[in-house]
Amino acid sequence: MHSKIVKEHENFAHIIDEIKANKIIFAKSILASLMSFSQNYLESVYGPTLLDLKAVIGASFETISSFLILKTIGEIICCVFEGFFRKETNKEPFLFVTLIFELIIAALIPKCRNVWSFLVIDFLLGIDLGILDACDMGSFIAPLIAKPFLVPLTKNVGHENETQIIRRIQEKSLIEWPYAIIAIFILVIAIVFGMFCVFCRYKSISVVEHQNLEQNENITCKSLKKRVIIGSSPFIICRNYLPTFVVISNFKLTKAEGAMMIFVFSLCYSSLTLFFLGSQYEFGLWLSVLILGVRVSCIYSLTVDYVAKIIDITPVIMTLILVGILSCEIVYPPIIGKFFEKDPNTNLKTFPRINKLITSREHSYSLNFKYDNKIFKTLENAILNPLSHFDSKT
Repeated sequence: MHSKIVKEHENFAHIIDEIKANKIIFAKSILASLMSFSQNYLESVYGPTLLDLKAVIGASFETISSFLILKTIGEIICCVFEGFFRKETNKEPFLFVTLIFELIIAALIPKCRNVWSFLVIDFLLGIDLGILDACDMGSFIAPLIAKPFLVPLTKNVGHENETQIIRRIQEKSLIEWPYAIIAIFILVIAIVFGMFCVFCRYKSISVVEHQNLEQNENITCKSLKKRVIIGSSPFIICRNYLPTFVVISNFKLTKAEGAMMIFVFSLCYSSLTLFFLGSQYEFGLWLSVLILGVRVSCIYSLTVDYVAKIIDITPVIMTLILVGILSCEIVYPPIIGKFFEKDPNTNLKTFPRINKLITSREHSYSLNFKYDNKIFKTLENAILNPLSHFDSKT
């Protein structure tokens, strides 16, 4: 036991020595992580603020959802460029310019007051976000920051018509603040990163050392990258519309509750994904799959690992896979936008109707049939206790 503690202490001391010997690299690594944080913050804050943006811009759900297509196209362009045409060049100035570009976009998004300005900004945002990597940390913090600045509203707002609701949101909207906070955050990162780039240069790793590092870490890094990219697909596809759905559907939750829901969704997604990726033993793998349940990212990850044993998954192939995942965002926004524009519960037949039958006897037309109290009671008992009918017969 004592030898184990001594060994852990030595490992920790070795890590500290490595950090001291590579202060600049370590500092830039932290800044790179903060860049990823800002990128995913901008991705995630869109969902909780969607209803307020819709009112401020004056667009329908179908129109504002279609704008996500342009953002996705921008990400695909950068993804293809990085995967097929990247060169071994110094990317620090490029990242600095990207950060400045990102903070400008973050500040401009809530200032959009018409459809065309939002369209252009959304496309530029896609170009910018396509350059940076993803980090789930920003995903579950963004809804918490956005929550206090949302105008309280549910679909069940009394006798107000849509025009009055939009006018009230426009008068009380604080939608600029969630984006202003991240813009200031990015500005600080950009200034610090720029100072490091100008004043703290270090020698490049030699070609031989670089090849040795690649050889030692190639398998782990490739596997991690594949799982993160493929495992992110359901999160990329589903998260933006979750707060909007719970507000305008029959659930009639507040926008603050919708923001908290996407916070929990993102937090669980991040935690379970990290747990899954961190599994080093077969027991951990099976336990992860059990906990994640129907999460398709497990299937994707295991499938990619299986395919990797048959063919060599090159950066080009991974780029094509990522483009395929992003292409899903071209298909679903108009569909979901049209779905929200009509009635979010139109196609949710089972749960809302059964829920009305069980919980509200006044809704006698829930299944388009009129029930008297006796028939309703029989149906309720049949749903709650399926065997009661046969027990009474016997």
